[in-house]
Amino acid sequence: VGGAGGVANVFAEDATPEDMTLRTRIRGQLAISRYLARAAASLPYGAGSTVRRLHGGDLGGGYAWANAGHPAARGITALELDETGLITSMTALWDGSLVDDQYYSVAVSFAREP
Repeated sequence: VGGAGGVANVFAEDATPEDMTLRTRIRGQLAISRYLARAAASLPYGAGSTVRRLHGGDLGGGYAWANAGHPAARGITALELDETGLITSMTALWDGSLVDDQYYSVAVSFAREP
């Protein structure tokens, strides 16, 4: 899709991706683009992850993912779509007990706007 900016283009203008493990929520396509530029290389469902299973339909669904290069090697993500196919809501969940406190603190800090 073309980097963080390209990935952000699959989100609706007022989309809200949420990471349940990190307890972070981002709102809006521009904030999502900036967040992904900062965080995608570090998130377990970001760089290096692959889709294992996919379920859903026209209005959304979910997928299980894997990332052998990350301590939290597996998780799930749910997506809600609008009528045009853009993501309006994304919710990711993974096992936070597999990462240390330093990783957790850094990962949460990516959600803060500089």
